[in-house]
Formats: sequence, structure tokens, C-alpha cells
Amino acid sequence: MDGGSWSVWSVDQTDAPKPDHAIKPAVHFVGFRDDRYWNAVRIWGEPSFVHETWDIYAKDEVAAGDVVVFATGEWDRKAKSFSKKSDQPS
Repeated sequence: MDGGSWSVWSVDQTDAPKPDHAIKPAVHFVGFRDDRYWNAVRIWGEPSFVHETWDIYAKDEVAAGDVVVFATGEWDRKAKSFSKKSDQPS
């Protein structure tokens, strides 16, 4: 069983408002389809959110302070858009 590799993105919190009480950051798993899911659970714990792919909807659900764990690929990749027009360069 190959654990594979994943990348992790921790959202910058510098501009986030400071709440009166501590809020636990959410953990997002993106693109996990095999045993790598359970390997990631052993390290990060159960995810708060599971996203099939890194798209604009998944990106919109990530808040400042959240941790995003990708099954494959780079952490800084562009989120997929479902509009061909928006994917074309300006």
C-alpha cells in the first residue's frame, strides 16, 4: 500500500478578524479516492469537509485558518471553473 504524496495548504490568517473565542480550523480533503484517504486521516484526523475536486465551490468553502489537504497535485494550483469563458486568458 503506497501512501502516495499529498500537499497541504494553510490559509493565511493575517487579514482574518479575531473572534472573541477560539474557533477550530476546518480540515478539507480534496481528491481522495483510495487508501490515501485513511493515511491522511491518521495524520490530520477526520476531515470537516471532503471535496471531490478543487473547484471554485470547494475554494469558496475554505475560510481563513482552514487547512486544505490535497490527495495529488500542488497546493497552489488554480481552482477549476465550470465556465469555459472564465478559463480563457483575458
